[in-house]
Formats: sequence, C-alpha cells, structure tokens
Amino acid sequence: CRTSRRFVNRGLVDQNTVENISALRVGGMALATAPFHKDFRWVGSVNIDHEHARVDTTTVVGSSVGHGDVTLIEGAADLQYERRRFRLDAAAGLAVPIGVGADVWPEAKLSARYRVHQALELVLSGGRKGRVRSVRERLDPINGNPALGPELSNYVELRAIADLAKR
Repeated sequence: CRTSRRFVNRGLVDQNTVENISALRVGGMALATAPFHKDFRWVGSVNIDHEHARVDTTTVVGSSVGHGDVTLIEGAADLQYERRRFRLDAAAGLAVPIGVGADVWPEAKLSARYRVHQALELVLSGGRKGRVRSVRERLDPINGNPALGPELSNYVELRAIADLAKR
C-alpha cells in the first residue's frame, strides 16, 4: 500500500490530490536445465506472475477508483553451446497475458560471447522483449488507459568486458 499526495505550492500547504494505491503481486518459476553431448546445454522455464491493484484518487474536483488484475505466463526454451573461448546462447519464448486484453507475444534472444584473452571478453546480443504496462500506466484516473497493450522492444547490444584484476 502507498499513499501519494500532490500539492499546489512548494510550501506544501494546499493539497489538491490524494492517491491511495494497494497492490498485491505473487509469482513463481520452474526451471530445468541439463547438459547434453560434449559442449551443449538445454534450458526450459515457466514463469507465472499475478498482480492485483486498486487506485483510489481524490482531487478537489471529485474522486475515482481504478482497479485491475493481470496474470502473465511466460514459457521459454534455451539452447547453449560453449567451447573454449566461444559461447553461443539462443532462447525463445512466449508471453501470455491474461486480464489486460493483450495478445500473446513472442520473445527471443541471441547472444554470442568471445573471450579475446583472459582479461577481455566481447559480447554481442540481440532480441525482442515485452512487458505488461505498469499499474500507473493502466489505472491512473487522469492519464491511465486500461486498454494499453504490452510494450514491446527490439534491441541489439555490443559489450566489451575488461577484467583489470586479471591483467
């Protein structure tokens, strides 16, 4: 639970909005992994998150109540290959939102890692990830929109990791 107050002035004398948010979030995860052949490993996982929230807002004009439930079920599979200085990791999954009117969306990640020498490693990653919108984005009575779908993003990242202690 959280209470937020907004004031008209810097002296914190004239309060114009009080917002009470109560939320409950629970979840769980199952993960299985095992090596196979010489240089390979498989991974499988299922993640379930449930969130319930209620937002009571009182302003000088009136009051309003927003509430919602969302459950997100995510399943994923991963295949890893590692040999000497090289590692390749490919993962794919599916996110199933329940309670927000959003469609199922796919997620994926591909990562390649190369250890140039003991103190320097290069990592190239790319993928697609999504998230259900926050409680505020969906339930805020002034700026919220309960019909908002998931936020999806694609990304590419190149990193150089230097371990100065090994130099």
